Amino acid sequence: MGNADVNYGYSWFNISNGPMVIELPKYERYSSLSIFDMNHFIEDVIVNPKKPIVIRLSNQKSPLKDAHEVVLSANSGIAFLRMVIPTPEDESGVMKLTKKIKTTGGDGTEPYIIPSFTDKERSAALKIIKDYGL
Repeated sequence: MGNADVNYGYSWFNISNGPMVIELPKYERYSSLSIFDMNHFIEDVIVNPKKPIVIRLSNQKSPLKDAHEVVLSANSGIAFLRMVIPTPEDESGVMKLTKKIKTTGGDGTEPYIIPSFTDKERSAALKIIKDYGL
């Protein structure tokens, strides 16, 4: 038996105009979906999702009745999926499953503004990187 590996996938989203729905195919092995908002907070980690996932703002209604709901305070973020691949022989099956992932919505118009950093902040960050030998 080989070492387990993991397939990673992600989807950026913007829910300023309405919720996003993620539908994942059934997978018998370990998988997890982490939802991060653009403030870098992990809003939810869903292990072996069985239902569709709705990502929405608190003032938005869910388009589905039976779903795992993630309510954000930021209008954009990233959904990060991990699917374990127990043996090299299982890789092609996992890759076929990833093609069955469906996302709808999450196509808002409010951009995520990347903050600018001061020279002092940039220097402090570079010092940390250097101190850790990265």
